[in-house]
Amino acid sequence: MKIMWKPESAKADDIIATVVNTAALSVVGVANGRTVPVVILQPDDENKIDAVITAHSGISEGNCESQWGCSYDRNTILLHLEFTEPVALKIIIPLDIIHNGATIDQIIHTQCLYLMTGNPGMKLSQNLRKERILLEVPSREFADEWRKLYKKKYCKHLRKTHHISSKAAEEVFDKLQDEFSCIKKLRMK
Repeated sequence: MKIMWKPESAKADDIIATVVNTAALSVVGVANGRTVPVVILQPDDENKIDAVITAHSGISEGNCESQWGCSYDRNTILLHLEFTEPVALKIIIPLDIIHNGATIDQIIHTQCLYLMTGNPGMKLSQNLRKERILLEVPSREFADEWRKLYKKKYCKHLRKTHHISSKAAEEVFDKLQDEFSCIKKLRMK
């Protein structure tokens, strides 16, 4: 990872979002039918995230730049989104590597995500008609660094929680990745 975000790089008007849930959605004609991750954020106090989603959902083009980063302890991946048109807003989405690793992996694979808001406990299946936007998240430069970091952190987690050897943890991780690759390859036609 070439750029490490420093805590002071977040400005007062940036929104550090809270992820309340993640999901995945496959739609014919969107992202070539691939399974696209859905990140559900808790609405902020001033409803700025909802305003951005509303403004962007009614148009086919909007400007949003994205950048990957991580916390100093390298346990959290930070997805920085900067919307410029039609509504300007900067959102930082923290994603825990262990709990959201599959979601991060799928965002990197599809190079896109759906973004929507909801209250804690909200499930996509209960709110399929809720407004959401599809964002392009170019990730080619980040992909190799992500794979190394994900494997290192997940294997460490497996060793601690299941009291297994490093070799066994790597075998489990590799097997999980093989099984998850089947999901990555699925397409709606």
